[in-house]
Amino acid sequence: MKSGRVDILLPTKGERLNGLIFQVNAILNQSYKNRVLWVLVDGDDEIFDLIKRTIAEQCKGAVEVIHVPNGWRGNWGHRPIKWALENLPLEGEWVITSGDDDCIMEWALDELVKNSEGVDTVIGICIPTKRNYSFVKFYLGENIQLANITGSCCLYRRSRVMEVGYDDSRYEADWDLIEKMLKFPYCKINSVLFVMPQSF
Repeated sequence: MKSGRVDILLPTKGERLNGLIFQVNAILNQSYKNRVLWVLVDGDDEIFDLIKRTIAEQCKGAVEVIHVPNGWRGNWGHRPIKWALENLPLEGEWVITSGDDDCIMEWALDELVKNSEGVDTVIGICIPTKRNYSFVKFYLGENIQLANITGSCCLYRRSRVMEVGYDDSRYEADWDLIEKMLKFPYCKINSVLFVMPQSF
């Protein structure tokens, strides 16, 4: 099984604090441990302090909480991700771009890495949860406030991301990256592991 390090980039403006804490804990509870979680705070000093304090109080595990510079904020968290890719000391073979409105289930990282042999991207989970309320309620329980999320979980080879470039101007920056990977010469993408149906 592949065992390369994974850098997980998680931007937040602090507006969905419950969702952020749920997502951070879901990542920390992954059985795959060769990973670094970077929480990219897109907000002022007060928001940064609140998020750093809340994570320290409610999450058990190592989390790098980073204050994104002023000029790199906004665009639905995509500008902070671009800044992180270009400026943070990322050392992982792989990178995941997530968000405080996503849902990475506890088995996901193990499965993504397990399916990464010989490929550059593993498309993992796509959950249109607005249409799957009962599924979300079953998995999230009291965290039902996350029912409006649309989550995706994709594992990208970091060197390929740097080659094709991360376009932070598109609302669908994650899908833009997948499209680029599909068009990039010799880039290999594994099959989708799990997709929720559009309706029950």
